[in-house]
Amino acid sequence: MARIYRTGEIIYGIVTGFQPYGAFVELKDGGTGLVHISEISADYVRNIEDYLKLGEETLFYVIDYDEERAHARLSLKRLRKEGRNKRKAALFKRNKKELDKNKDLFPFISEIVDEILKKEQAQKMLSIDKNYCLRDFDYQNYQSEIDRVDELIRKRTGLGGDFLGFLDYAHTFDDKELLRILRLAEEIRGKYDTFVVCGIGGSYLGAKAGIEMLKTPNFTNDIELLFLGNTFSSDYTKNLLEYLESRDFAINVISKSGSTLETAIGFRFLRELLIKKYGKEESRRRIFITTDSEKGELRTLSNREGYTSFVIPDNIQGRYSVFTPVGLFPLAIAGVDIASLLQGVRKAMLNLEGKSVQENAAYQYALLRRELAKEKTVELFVSYE
Repeated sequence: MARIYRTGEIIYGIVTGFQPYGAFVELKDGGTGLVHISEISADYVRNIEDYLKLGEETLFYVIDYDEERAHARLSLKRLRKEGRNKRKAALFKRNKKELDKNKDLFPFISEIVDEILKKEQAQKMLSIDKNYCLRDFDYQNYQSEIDRVDELIRKRTGLGGDFLGFLDYAHTFDDKELLRILRLAEEIRGKYDTFVVCGIGGSYLGAKAGIEMLKTPNFTNDIELLFLGNTFSSDYTKNLLEYLESRDFAINVISKSGSTLETAIGFRFLRELLIKKYGKEESRRRIFITTDSEKGELRTLSNREGYTSFVIPDNIQGRYSVFTPVGLFPLAIAGVDIASLLQGVRKAMLNLEGKSVQENAAYQYALLRRELAKEKTVELFVSYE
């Protein structure tokens, strides 16, 4: 049975046929769709097949959906429009070269941000309430210091400036890579019953935290996600490997250097088990590597064995890597809508792009912590529902 699609949702489907008035599409989650010729491009369309190919799997924007017929009106044009919002244009100015390189792809970057800005620009994702602080202080007194720090961050000239790639990564994430992650995740979910993420620290905690945060008590998943490479516990490792003996599994090893001891040991055990169960050739198709683009032991091994691989950006470290393939790939396999997740990241970035201390909740929080640290030595982070 087809699921219900929402207006504004970005989905993907397969082109199944053409008529002079449009293209027919089979939606990946069930149902059918039609892209009318007027929704192909903002330019005059003489031949639909100049834009779409029969059998092509690609992304579409949902204009509306008829539940009774399980049929959607779709658009390509609404994915391709750019430059409609001045605020967005200013934000992306620094990354124009990257955007231009991908202008013929489906730019999640510009379109999703446009939709966010139109519907939710006035909303704030984060706010700070200092009404119950032990002592009050005026944010505005710190504006000159915030201006100085903000300039260091934006120009990447402060200490650690080489590792601030996370600040605009969601806006420059390659749409083609996002589609590759989505396709691979769907393929893995259809083939295997278990997926093991092998990593330590930020290489696995972001994805694990995201899954735990988003799943509900009635959460069900087509595939079981397990974690290894984050411990020296012989009992845990032995029990997991014994469990995998009866499971049909694949693995994703995540390490920038490839030499982190816990992860290297875990990967060695997993790889040996895969080869023992499925043979060397089949095991290659079940191993996915996320590592440095050029150097390191994992990159060398991946290139030699022909493993499917993803890149950890040089300028993004540890805990900030959850919005790169480090986190997005396992999250997609767990059934998380990573396109919407990135949409939320972009919205948050827009909320926090200003340097006014009266407006920017991130700067407010930093100031509160700085002031309270003068008198307090213990901080508790507590979540209430």
